[in-house]
Amino acid sequence: MIPVTSKASNVCAYCRVRKQRCDRMWPQCSRCAAKLTPCDYTPHKELPSRLDDSPSLYGELEGSGHDLTARGREDLIQAASDWVQDAPGSRNKFSVVVHAILELADVSVTTIMDEYARCIHSWSPLMDEDVYLSGADRLSRRDRPPSPLLLLLVFLVTRRTCAYPREAQRRTRVLYTTLKQLLVLLQTSNDVEFELVQSTMLLAVYECANGMATQAYLTLSSCSGMLAIVESNVLQGRERRSQDEVCSLKVAALVLDRMIALSALTTSLPLIYPTNSPLARSILDALSGTIPPPSLHPSAVSPRKLYIRARVALESGRILEYIYTLKNGLPSQETYEDVESGIAGLIKSLVKKAEPYTWMMCDAIALAFCSQLLLHQAQALNTALSLAPKTNLAFCYARRMAWDMVRVGIEKIDVETYIGQLPVAGLCCVLRAAVAVMETQEVAEAVDPDELVGLERIMIAFKERWGVGEEYWKRIQAAPFIRPAQAP
Repeated sequence: MIPVTSKASNVCAYCRVRKQRCDRMWPQCSRCAAKLTPCDYTPHKELPSRLDDSPSLYGELEGSGHDLTARGREDLIQAASDWVQDAPGSRNKFSVVVHAILELADVSVTTIMDEYARCIHSWSPLMDEDVYLSGADRLSRRDRPPSPLLLLLVFLVTRRTCAYPREAQRRTRVLYTTLKQLLVLLQTSNDVEFELVQSTMLLAVYECANGMATQAYLTLSSCSGMLAIVESNVLQGRERRSQDEVCSLKVAALVLDRMIALSALTTSLPLIYPTNSPLARSILDALSGTIPPPSLHPSAVSPRKLYIRARVALESGRILEYIYTLKNGLPSQETYEDVESGIAGLIKSLVKKAEPYTWMMCDAIALAFCSQLLLHQAQALNTALSLAPKTNLAFCYARRMAWDMVRVGIEKIDVETYIGQLPVAGLCCVLRAAVAVMETQEVAEAVDPDELVGLERIMIAFKERWGVGEEYWKRIQAAPFIRPAQAP
């Protein structure tokens, strides 16, 4: 028999607005399938007239590199507004605008997904792994295409900071400020979707990684109510998600909260989810007594990985709460000895043998070591307290362990491009610990000059990739007993 090929009666919206030939294949034309774009054959008269005109949605702006244009900003906000009002074809219109922006930016969806997987997903798994882990073939599945909103956030996060101006301009990038507006607009909808929580947290990741701690704090704070609504919807069967997915999202929020507080050098922020918060208590109640065994198939959301990240986040939260009370002269609910005992016991259970290379590669363990060092440093810097011999010994041990992480980084990261292939949270914890070590004179003066040069090289590469490194670099340069180096 001769196979019969179904064809649509009209060209799809994606091909029509670009005046490109459409083969009208059903259910998806060849061009849309190749571009991973949703294919819509519904007649829609408003969309072509908007996207047909100049100027472009995305292009080079004077003095600020490539960014979203005023036209692109307007179209995105309008498409999101139609989405909130549930206008006919509004979701497809939003998708078409997003994919037009990505096409103009010459973005490969597979490439940005791969970079997200390396830099973000290992410590903050905000997207479904089956969306990207199988490569382009899985990405092009017609039954589950990547979310356009999440794609746009991934594009923002994976953009190189060196491709556009420094800190002040990063805060005013059109794509960034437009996405902040867009997410607030989507929150006005009566339905809080799982995707909206994922997107908002991904924006907080971008802000945290680029040194905007206050903005990240405010963005993540808005997730508290949305998380509660989504969890309630899942329990009542109104959301097609599992409780395991909600638990993974809650752990990601807890870790991100700790990273925001830990990464900030010039801002003292309280935790959004302290250890006595409902979210932290619910995670603690869900944890088993022992570390789950390794999974046959490594995954960022495996029970073992979730358990380790959750435990470290809870213990580091106790430390960050204690440090916050010391800095602000507030009464602490816990003693230094209790907090130190908790993190020391956890580290001992996680690190069975000396394998310093794994400390840098495992974000959770790097977070544990960095938090422990900052605890001892805060205790030592508090003039109202004096370190007992045992405490001083623990401080020296924590500094040595932290410098071991830095030394391994110096040895393993031999090219600057490798920075973009490592998890940003692990790098942030290692280099934040390096700053703490360098601020201790007796340790910094004993550092091998070659190691110091290596640290400076990594720090420069890190700040070129992630804006949070700017403050770390400035702090090291300001240390009176460190020979200043000139950044390129």
